[in-house]
Amino acid sequence: MDAVEILTRLIASPPWSLRALEAVIGAMPYADSIPLGLKGSHTRSTPSELVAEVAATFAPIDFHHQDPFTAIPSMRASRVLVRGAAAECERLLLDRFGPPTRYVRGATPVLAFGMFYLSYAGDDADLAWCVSPPGFARVAAVELDRRLRAEFIRSLPTSVSALLSVGAADAFRHRLSPGCGIVTERRHSQESWALLFLPAVTALEVCGGFGWSDSIAISIDVHQSRWRILSPDGDTPLVGLWRVRAELAERPEGELPKETFGASPLYTIANHAAKVSRLQFDATTPAAFDVAPTTPLDACLSHEHPFETPTPFPSFGSVLALPGLSR
Repeated sequence: MDAVEILTRLIASPPWSLRALEAVIGAMPYADSIPLGLKGSHTRSTPSELVAEVAATFAPIDFHHQDPFTAIPSMRASRVLVRGAAAECERLLLDRFGPPTRYVRGATPVLAFGMFYLSYAGDDADLAWCVSPPGFARVAAVELDRRLRAEFIRSLPTSVSALLSVGAADAFRHRLSPGCGIVTERRHSQESWALLFLPAVTALEVCGGFGWSDSIAISIDVHQSRWRILSPDGDTPLVGLWRVRAELAERPEGELPKETFGASPLYTIANHAAKVSRLQFDATTPAAFDVAPTTPLDACLSHEHPFETPTPFPSFGSVLALPGLSR
């Protein structure tokens, strides 16, 4: 197996467990004496002649009932340094996803292709894939085109109405122009898909694009940390086959309203400035469930809010460690 074949396999089906990763890059030894928890980034240097380094950010799992080598998803993010293959990696990603969104991590330029993040380390390919965008990708895209974003939002209702299946939605998401400043989120299930706005867009612009007049915003949790746009009668808006959950980046601005919706304050979008960070589209008919998840992760991801905590970006430089286990 050569470097291009390794990258081709990683991009075609990104692994989300240690066993799946080893199936592509080869077996790796592990430290076995750190406490339970498996949180944070752990790496192993120099796994092979082709792969210079490997890093992973692990998801919390139940060690009494789950095998960290095979549990999915046991890793929230993975990162590999493949020797002498940076240009080939960019070509493979371009062929699959089209032009990238450009970010900067520290002083390092990063090319984002969907869930993949590519940096050049000389001639080596520094490639990562993440469950949700890492911290550096939660700021404005370097080349955000606001005119292009406005046009996209205006055309979104028509585009969504024409999508008759999750498979069609996947194809639509992969055609997004990087200039829109939109990141596609991995599907939580076979029934839904989502778009993330980076940076967030004004709620008035979203509501205007979808034709949602007199929309309201309410909190959906007891701590009032998550907010969503609803129709005036309290329903989730319907567009074609999809219920559209428009989630706000934070509480709307302005004074606390006197009117309530259940236990939540009721803000009117017309009178309170707010920004939309995420749109989730939930299918309303089984006819739309025509596509199996592209990876096991899609069917197993927890339904956590993607903006509560960015995916920690894996760091190279130490030994890949697992808590108190032997293979």
